[in-house]
Amino acid sequence: MIILIICGLMVITVFGSITFRTIQINGLTYLKKEYVMPIIVETRLDDSKIDVAELTRKAEQLPHVKSVSNMSNQGLGEILNSKKVADIRYNVVDLKRLQKQGLLESFSYVKGSNKENSIIVSKKFAESHNVKVGQVLHLGMYAKNQDGSIIEGHIIPKGDYVVTAIPDHLLDNYEAFLDWKNKEFKDVNFHRLYIDATDVKAALKEIEGLKSQYPELKVSSYDQSVKEANEMFYQRWGIFIVVIATLVVSTMVGVFNSLANNIYSKRKEFAVLRAMGMTPKSIRKVILSQVNLYITIGVIYGIVMGLLITLFLLLMDPGKFVIDYKTILSVVVSMLVVSTFLFSYVSRKISGQDLSIELTNDNK
Repeated sequence: MIILIICGLMVITVFGSITFRTIQINGLTYLKKEYVMPIIVETRLDDSKIDVAELTRKAEQLPHVKSVSNMSNQGLGEILNSKKVADIRYNVVDLKRLQKQGLLESFSYVKGSNKENSIIVSKKFAESHNVKVGQVLHLGMYAKNQDGSIIEGHIIPKGDYVVTAIPDHLLDNYEAFLDWKNKEFKDVNFHRLYIDATDVKAALKEIEGLKSQYPELKVSSYDQSVKEANEMFYQRWGIFIVVIATLVVSTMVGVFNSLANNIYSKRKEFAVLRAMGMTPKSIRKVILSQVNLYITIGVIYGIVMGLLITLFLLLMDPGKFVIDYKTILSVVVSMLVVSTFLFSYVSRKISGQDLSIELTNDNK
């Protein structure tokens, strides 16, 4: 029972600490991928009417802004020159600005291509649709009703576009990029600005000033988002630590009380061992060895079971998990240290009793 109680405590500790740390690390990793530039400016509206070129120009003119690139929301087009009509999800961007910031691989326009008729597709999309550099795609779009809903089966041809480059991946894992210079695919709205700055804090204050002209804008930075994410994490982590500390204290009280009663019930056996020649020091070693053996077995079983439960859950939701060694070791060490001090006192008290009384008291 003692081993099972300790095992249960360690299962909760291992599973809980791994879960919390995994959430924290994955959250920070996501933010690092999301913030490819120190500052991100987004719109809160799905159908923003912001003039992208004007907003980009105003942001770029701010004193502490180093460079700006932009992106539209995602649109849906169709590849019409294949045996079967294929969907292609595209974003309209300023290709030159993205390249300047290093967010898009450099490329040269192939023969017959320019900003107006070029399309950049991801390697994954190109492989799945057998698309090559220099290939001409006849693109179209679904017709829409006045309310903006798509008319199924009614596709409007929008012209030929040349596949100018096929990067290994596009920003945010999108499928295709078109330049704002294209004349046909204009049914998209402003979505986001990627801003690099010489001084992030100063640039944030300057960009906040743009919200007086564009109230729908949402301005955020990597440092600010990391700080907020960590604050939220440590609030939850603090609650978890309080719960674990309460469980550890409760477990130690119950377990050590049971172990102490078990040891006191064997006082006559220890007295017999002393009568046979064992020294008080040896008795103390026996008692401490037994106590720590119980705890060690429970700890090992608990850690193994906690890891197995975590791995089992990851089979349903695959992903990398992070083991919080500090929390696990803190619980283990605290139990071993407290048990050593407590049972050193208990063993010293038992081994120091009068031998004749211990042999005749029948443990009463």
